[in-house]
Amino acid sequence: EAGWQVEVTLLHHDSYPASLHTGNVRDSGWANPNAVSEFKNYVQSAVDRLGQILPKETRFFIANEPIAALFNGYLNPEGKWPPGGKNAPKSMAQAMVNLRDGLFEAGRIVKEAGFLPVIAQNIRPLSGKFTDSLPAKNLDDIWNWWLLSALVHGCIDNNFDKVCEDEAEGHFVEEVGLTF
Repeated sequence: EAGWQVEVTLLHHDSYPASLHTGNVRDSGWANPNAVSEFKNYVQSAVDRLGQILPKETRFFIANEPIAALFNGYLNPEGKWPPGGKNAPKSMAQAMVNLRDGLFEAGRIVKEAGFLPVIAQNIRPLSGKFTDSLPAKNLDDIWNWWLLSALVHGCIDNNFDKVCEDEAEGHFVEEVGLTF
């Protein structure tokens, strides 16, 4: 009644669900085989509880800058962000696929509840001395566009090679917010 517009953020900079820690970095956090179903359950519970009090068309940010957290968690050799450590890059690809699939599910749940599924993605050019190399260009695509291509266009690129191996049915986000 006060005219406030509420927005809900379901995931912000959280690359590592602590409840899915197994002690083995290869299958912990978003790399855990249960990550998608656990995130789906979390989103469903949030929608069920908030759906009774929030107006329809409320924006639900299914994620806010999720790739930034994954890069820091899996590629930071100092291990400052979990899971971290030298072996973490081995599981980053699985973590990203699980994150994408979890966000697909989140978008469906939020939309079916009558809310507006949105995402905020950190977009920025990667810098450094290797920016002209092929690996750097692939990392730039993965950082900036891989997840958005999936959630906006339905492009399923499991090989991280800018090729859609499959197309997802449905539209998973209604709005995209960019941070730079």
